[in-house]
Amino acid sequence: SNAFGAAPNALESFGGKLWAALASGQVWSFDGASWTQNAGLTAGALRAMRAYAGRLYVGDDSGRVWAYEPSLDRWYIATQTASVAIESLGVYDGRLFVGANPNVYVFNGTAWDLSFSPSAAVNALASFSNALFAATNNSGIVFRFDGLSWTTSLDATESEVTALGIQGGRLYAGAGNPSNGRLYAFDGR
Repeated sequence: SNAFGAAPNALESFGGKLWAALASGQVWSFDGASWTQNAGLTAGALRAMRAYAGRLYVGDDSGRVWAYEPSLDRWYIATQTASVAIESLGVYDGRLFVGANPNVYVFNGTAWDLSFSPSAAVNALASFSNALFAATNNSGIVFRFDGLSWTTSLDATESEVTALGIQGGRLYAGAGNPSNGRLYAFDGR
């Protein structure tokens, strides 16, 4: 265990270590024996983290995506989006997707582009059944991207879908309001 002094908002395995992105703007790594602070990136919160193409990417609450280049042991701002906050990161079809509030951006390894504007915070991204799914706080909607277009996959009765997870050949969507919650399952058909 470790006492960071701030909540870890995202965890990711990268380079043989477990990495933690904290609400305090710090990044820590665990080598199996001890935790080490690797960076203090921002005064705000870090919200999402994903490994992609040999780098570690972290999104913050100011719309920035940071990248860690391990060969140089260096952090840098990979992009500054027009969005308020980066909520999630996901990899699909060899590209990095950034779920923000209120847009989804895509990085193909060279350039950043706007992929979709759901007019909502994109709380979670998950690749499943040859598609990318985006959970939003837009009236419980989960969007599906097939590589060409975005469509509605789930329109939950709850106000927000907060999490996506994959287990046993199914995609699960965690939805809820402050007073209740529900899990939805999708088998890809």
